[in-house]
Amino acid sequence: MTNLLRRPDVAFKAMSISNGTACGEVDQGIDAADQALRIVAFTEGLALHTHIDPDGTPKPAILAALDDQLGRVFTGTCRHARLG
Repeated sequence: MTNLLRRPDVAFKAMSISNGTACGEVDQGIDAADQALRIVAFTEGLALHTHIDPDGTPKPAILAALDDQLGRVFTGTCRHARLG
């Protein structure tokens, strides 16, 4: 797993998930590195799928799938957003 965290896209997402945990967007106990890797794998799969068959899946379905995937990790609202 540590080799995968050297990828900038995975490391950035892991940091975002850790920050989300600190502010309440992500539940405590979530493994940021594991979830970051899952998000990257999912989005790379979507990108590959749409590259192979651009007309195969309607854009709303792709966006809904991505929203669902992110919604499994980012389940709360940031406490900082409520302060402003």
